[in-house]
Amino acid sequence: MILNPDHLNYAISLLTQEQQKLITDGVRYTANYFSEAILIGGCAVVAYINDFRELTPDLDFLIDLEIVKDRFTLENIISNPLINSKGETIGLSNRGFTDYIDSKSGNKKLNDLIISECDTLHLMGHKLRIINPELLTILKLELSRNKDLNDAFLLVGSRCLSRNLYLKYLSVLRYDLSDYQSLLSYSKMLK
Repeated sequence: MILNPDHLNYAISLLTQEQQKLITDGVRYTANYFSEAILIGGCAVVAYINDFRELTPDLDFLIDLEIVKDRFTLENIISNPLINSKGETIGLSNRGFTDYIDSKSGNKKLNDLIISECDTLHLMGHKLRIINPELLTILKLELSRNKDLNDAFLLVGSRCLSRNLYLKYLSVLRYDLSDYQSLLSYSKMLK
């Protein structure tokens, strides 16, 4: 795996000043108060790839939501619930730019693996935990929205993935994935 924080910093520099401030504030706040949070969204994709991918001006973190709720309550921070297609609360959004996804929602086995196998990213003078590229690819393929599939294929094409590690994770998750066979077939594209 090859983290590319310079590429992520460059992508952030292309955002408006207001968006850059929101990203900077989200990184700072998360690094200061939620050291266990793991960066999982589009920013994580951009941190691994060298190709251009327009950065959506938001941050997505996987974390135990109770920790976030406690902190937000302590500071009287108003947040909005993140609701999945089944009407279940899966996280909280702080000003719409920093989303905290509950590690106890969705595919718990995948989330547990993400937590135990994460990497470290140094960004804007802060140390953050970041999902590793193999699990990020599996997560994106599993979510299977168009933007997530595009991200997954950018990761596959980036050569930052270890085929052996990808297959190891697939083996562990085999019975917990919605389409194991499809995810397995993508391993042929990896070295």
